[in-house]
Amino acid sequence: DTQGAVDLPALLRHPTFKGALVSGRSYGKAIDPHLQRAAAAAPNTMSYFSPNDFGGKVLLMLQRKRVDFTIEYEWILDMMNETGQSTKQLLALPIQGAMALSPSGIACPRTAWGRAAMRGIDKALSTPAGAAMLRESFMPSLSPALQARYGPALDAFYKRRALGRPDD
Repeated sequence: DTQGAVDLPALLRHPTFKGALVSGRSYGKAIDPHLQRAAAAAPNTMSYFSPNDFGGKVLLMLQRKRVDFTIEYEWILDMMNETGQSTKQLLALPIQGAMALSPSGIACPRTAWGRAAMRGIDKALSTPAGAAMLRESFMPSLSPALQARYGPALDAFYKRRALGRPDD
């Protein structure tokens, strides 16, 4: 569109484009329903992979032109570039209707140890120092465009986190 955002339903209906996604991954409330409808309507236009690196191999497939598109966070491309994996031939575009911040988190096993670890992590990160550490480690990974787009929402998140109220 005029703002550079992709019309995902139109992309998924395009008969010559082949997509690749990570199997079992949720791409968020705004995207998952489109993927489910596309899988039902045209199951051969999308391939699902179970990589052990949370999707890095899917981006390599895209780089090698084995697929035409995938869905990934733009900051992942920046991280790949920082580790010497050039992604300059890839173009990251926002998806219409899916430009709100998506929560992410830390995973632990569903055991007593995992619950205790999550509570400890949450407690440590729900302090002014914890929120500052999160901000300092994440914000530099965002491009200037992403910082401009999401800056106010992220500022509000870090303020709530510092007060011990990350979800309100």
